[in-house]
Amino acid sequence: MKFHSAAAARACGCATHRLDAQLLASDFTFAPSGSGGNGGSSAPAAAPSALYPVPGFAESTARPSYAPNLVLEPFHMAIRLAFDLRAKRVRGTVTHSVRHNGPAAPSPATASLSRTLVLNAVSLDIAAVTSAGHAVSHTYDGKLLTATWETPFAPDEVRDLTVEYTAEDPIAGLYFCAPLPHEAAERVLHCATDHETERARYWLPCVDFPTVRTSLEFHLTHDAGLVAVANGAEVGVVENADGTKTTSYKLDHRCPSYLLCLAVGEFVTAEDETVDGMPIRYLATKNYTKEQLMLSFGKTPSMVRWLQKKVGHKFPWPKYYQIFTPFGGAMENISLVTYNDMFLIADEIRTREMGYFTDLVNLHEMAHTYFGDLLVVRHFEHAWLKESWATYMESCWLEDHKPKEEFEFDLFGNSEAYFEECNDYVRPIVCRTFNSSWNLFDRHLYPGGAMRIHMLRQILGDEAFWAGVRTYVSRFSGKIVETEDFKRCLEEASGLNLTRFFDQWLYSPGYPKLKATYKYHNDTGLAEVVLSQTQAPDDGSGVPAVFDITVEVDIVGEDGAVHSGAASFDSVIGLRTATVFIPIGKGAKKPLVVEIDPRNKVLHSLEFSPGEDVLGATAKRGRDIRSRIRSYRELIKDGSYTAMKKVKELLPEEPFFGVRNFVYSALSKSKSHASVSILASALHTERNTRALLRLLSNVSFRHPALRDGLLALSALPASETSYLARARVFEALGRQRHPDDVALLLARLADPTELGFQGSIRAGVLRGLGHTQSGRSTRGSARSGDKPASLVAAANRCDTRFCQWPSAHSRRLQATGFAGRRRARRSGAGARRRRRRSPK
Repeated sequence: MKFHSAAAARACGCATHRLDAQLLASDFTFAPSGSGGNGGSSAPAAAPSALYPVPGFAESTARPSYAPNLVLEPFHMAIRLAFDLRAKRVRGTVTHSVRHNGPAAPSPATASLSRTLVLNAVSLDIAAVTSAGHAVSHTYDGKLLTATWETPFAPDEVRDLTVEYTAEDPIAGLYFCAPLPHEAAERVLHCATDHETERARYWLPCVDFPTVRTSLEFHLTHDAGLVAVANGAEVGVVENADGTKTTSYKLDHRCPSYLLCLAVGEFVTAEDETVDGMPIRYLATKNYTKEQLMLSFGKTPSMVRWLQKKVGHKFPWPKYYQIFTPFGGAMENISLVTYNDMFLIADEIRTREMGYFTDLVNLHEMAHTYFGDLLVVRHFEHAWLKESWATYMESCWLEDHKPKEEFEFDLFGNSEAYFEECNDYVRPIVCRTFNSSWNLFDRHLYPGGAMRIHMLRQILGDEAFWAGVRTYVSRFSGKIVETEDFKRCLEEASGLNLTRFFDQWLYSPGYPKLKATYKYHNDTGLAEVVLSQTQAPDDGSGVPAVFDITVEVDIVGEDGAVHSGAASFDSVIGLRTATVFIPIGKGAKKPLVVEIDPRNKVLHSLEFSPGEDVLGATAKRGRDIRSRIRSYRELIKDGSYTAMKKVKELLPEEPFFGVRNFVYSALSKSKSHASVSILASALHTERNTRALLRLLSNVSFRHPALRDGLLALSALPASETSYLARARVFEALGRQRHPDDVALLLARLADPTELGFQGSIRAGVLRGLGHTQSGRSTRGSARSGDKPASLVAAANRCDTRFCQWPSAHSRRLQATGFAGRRRARRSGAGARRRRRRSPK
């Protein structure tokens, strides 16, 4: 899932998902009837910080969570549903085929597990529970449905359990859109599911944990004029006498409940080419067009081919469908991937502002085909095996299809998103203790885990790394996986013992915080770089005092020659400081370009202030974007007249927009007179769409120097900027609170051409009017039909009149300049999401 991409998060944190996090925190059940602690992972003993609540991440009452026992294991579900979309109701019958996996003579402690099955089922109207040929009783407390057979199962015996029930307007999992006659035409009649992490239970009685995987068959009865899709292959359509029809699908691959998916409604469809015989189709609610679907997903076939080659495994599904709905974020359901329609590319303007991100979300969800769908994590603590992997595959796709700066930019953005969350809490990537499984889908999981996969690739080298990955995918295809499974495959391919790496980077929290100094010895021609690890070793958090890392250092001479060295740290020796001497040559001038870890091999933060001459030269001539960004940041942090003069002179010449993105953020945090002056100048010159979006998100404060640039941008049509850029211009203009701008904003509010995709421009105008705090603005908005007391709230509403952006950001939006306000994304223990993850 993405944000998560966060990604991030990777990967969207919409209002629905925030509610779901609260729901799961309140009714989450770790061990439904016999799924207790002895059902845990076979992985090595977890670090204390993985077993006890991490402050800021989990409440003190949180306890470790373990996968359920599988003495009785459902292995097939036959789901029969009759939909009444306008009533937001579904009548269902689900038949579970259940196999006994236990011994013939169970111990007294486990005897009850041989005749009792507990299903997650929240707020359902249970009509009947039966088992063909067997006596069964049941109890239901509104959350758990406990079925108890009169006689225990024999070894390997299979029985059926059928539940008849009704779900009406479920609070989560199954979402209905049933427009009233007076509502806008954009609201289309349909329903769709979105389950991660544990939301199938709100409309389907099932074991709602990933370790239980079932093959599926669906029989969906609906109005004849509607389209129904679900996991697997379509196996038949029956016209019923009452004017409805029943559409049936079958999935032979075993699927966990969170990847189960269906949608019924008024949909438009677009067929794309097949890949190795696999049909590819795109769907959306009927207010969109086939052309827009092709513009959004047209790269899907080529991505499938690339991914198959990269992983060395053919796509396993009978079809690959992608569908836009207004619900959720983006979700990798087996053979039927769902996307919030905020990712839809409606025209060329949307391509400029959103095409890059939509492509990465597409690739992220597609990567889950292998990492999460074909190989399913045993329990939530191993979720990095899917979300970190899907996030890293985004980076790999950029590496293979874009200039290398885009790849570097993605890696740097992943690191920065992870570091930002570490300001709130630091947890192990493999973590069993949480209040809600949803909380794990944070920036530790998406970008933090992705960077650890990148480090493994650097340690092993491409040949051994990808060989190990292909072995991992092949060996565990169709099975459940744990962290140790992946580790062993990499060890087999490389001959390396990776236990220390996994102990430090996966089972322990934190990362190396480096401090560097640089000195040049003219008499010997030696450059001296001293690196120290400064992360707190004795604060009780479990962060390693010393990470075993090797940090490369490149120094570029005046003649362009590159001189290299490396500093190594060994936790056994325990020294937290390493010094590297790099020969430059006697008589040579002091080199001014210093690049630390220029090939991005080690996840770390860096404190390095070698002086304005080195910082200025590295900002100008550094070969990797991270060295340039760090140099700009240090100059801005210095803040002196000469330092800011360098920034002002060098920034307009910076060739890569991503560097400018991060510099704009650093300038905005500074808010010095010189910083604001540079930002104001950039408003007149920045025309790269992604950089302009980031710039505008960093001028959301009041300052007289900004107004001229904002007015100049407001005079440009969306065709020359973008919908989102235009929205941010109007919002930032409102923040200036200049009395002359109220009339401008009111005129834009009344202009029917100033709407934008999903009302994004109008939402920006409304927020701008709200920020003016002008009584005139509220009177004007009232004439436009909006309640005058809550302009900003109106702009943030997720209805069809206004843009869904304010409440539907994902991990990747922040770093790419698409985010305005939500990069705290999952820094609180109840508001995390998936994907993704943050964009760059």
